[in-house]
Amino acid sequence: MGIMTTSISDTIETRFRKAVAIKFGTNKGALQKGIEFGMQKLIEEVELENLRKSAVERLEKGYKLGKLLYKSRDELYDRD
Repeated sequence: MGIMTTSISDTIETRFRKAVAIKFGTNKGALQKGIEFGMQKLIEEVELENLRKSAVERLEKGYKLGKLLYKSRDELYDRD
């Protein structure tokens, strides 16, 4: 388990605590669950955006698949 110490604005803290109380309740550990939930969402969002960017880059770059060795589909089959 890691320990992080940070400072945030009072308005963000108040809004966050209210949101945590709604989603996770006011029990012991609810604030920790809310922070972990938010961090996980941010991580997933960043990872998904990176995947999208790399996929678009691969599509824009294209693939070299070689040249066609036949002119029509009929050349692939022994049909008379």
